[in-house]
Amino acid sequence: MTHEEPFADDEARWAAVAGRDRRADGAFCYGVLTTRTYSRPSCGARAAHRANTVFFPGPEAARRAGFRPCRRCLPDGPGRAAAGTAAVVRSCRLLEAPGPPPALAELAAASGFSRFHLHRVFTATTGITPGTYAAACRAERLRRALPAARTVTEAVYQAGFESTAHFYAVARDLLGMSPTVFRDRGRGVAIRYALAVHGTGAVLAATTPDGVCAVLGGPDGEPDAEPLVRRLRERFDRAPAPVADPALGRQLTALLREAPEAGRDLPADIRGRALRAWLRTHMTPVPGRGPGAGRGRDRARGRGEDAHRDRRRTREAHV
Repeated sequence: MTHEEPFADDEARWAAVAGRDRRADGAFCYGVLTTRTYSRPSCGARAAHRANTVFFPGPEAARRAGFRPCRRCLPDGPGRAAAGTAAVVRSCRLLEAPGPPPALAELAAASGFSRFHLHRVFTATTGITPGTYAAACRAERLRRALPAARTVTEAVYQAGFESTAHFYAVARDLLGMSPTVFRDRGRGVAIRYALAVHGTGAVLAATTPDGVCAVLGGPDGEPDAEPLVRRLRERFDRAPAPVADPALGRQLTALLREAPEAGRDLPADIRGRALRAWLRTHMTPVPGRGPGAGRGRDRARGRGEDAHRDRRRTREAHV
């Protein structure tokens, strides 16, 4: 009994191209006579007319015929999805470097994508924008630098802020307390926390009367939350013992159900950082307690919604 090879004739190949059938990727590529480019069958570029389309068994044959690769689907590379993931990882590593973050145009040039396409792929892959990721990296550097630096100002510039005025305008959003108290390991601050599981790992969120002071994540495959509680207590060992908050727990669980799923091909540290940044930008006060309780009551009465959106935009810029 013989099995007919899929995409064995031009009619089947054209049907795959017209339907952008990803199953045909790797089986052949097609060229467009008017542009002299060749593409994957699943390429999302505007479809050519059938009369202007020719088929090749692979990229090498297309190049020999004088065609050049499509810059959108990258038919010579590992695949559109893999190319997108590689571009996102490269961009994340550039954003993680100390100093002022590179502009979107610089990230796009390093990836070979347009600014618009890189922004779209980055957001779809990580669940947050490049700007939010850059802000999250800077905030992490700040939290590491504050306890060890000689002064708050020294830590601010080490973290990559351009001015102390800029930093102090967003300090409590970043730290959940004043920088001086953060350096003093939370002395005297009441901290509430909640635990939940996301995927296969534990997540902890902690708040103070001023805001979110910690979002911690455990490794994949480790749902045990006790190490996260220990990390919270060690980070703020001069604060009263943190108290578990059921209302915060319900909010955290609901948010994790809504959280975008970062690409599984991303390194674990990028996925974790993206999730923590997303949570920080979306966490809202629990009415009657925790950060901004009065504002929470206003929202419960249907007021303050525009202000809430403005605060979220601020958090996204300074996570």
